[in-house]
Amino acid sequence: MGIIFKNIEDTSAQVYLNDYFLGTVKTDMWRKKWMLYPKFNFGSEYQNYLYIEHLSFYEAGKAMVDLYNTTKYKKRKKHDPMADTDEFDVSELFKDWGP
Repeated sequence: MGIIFKNIEDTSAQVYLNDYFLGTVKTDMWRKKWMLYPKFNFGSEYQNYLYIEHLSFYEAGKAMVDLYNTTKYKKRKKHDPMADTDEFDVSELFKDWGP
């Protein structure tokens, strides 16, 4: 599908990636700069993405998609604790360790 922009007003637009809502980009009317307002979780190391000002809603939307694609929190597979267990004999651990 790709990136879809839906204009809410002249000052904001919603950003979708493959029909998944990423967030909103909004502009400050006086400075004419666009900022990101994502609705997905991301780590604190990516916080500086929110303070970068963009010249157009398209550029800001592309930056939000880039943020979404670079975060390690995007659509993680659930960890199954029983899937990665290996059987082993405990007595083998203590063969070399002992009196």
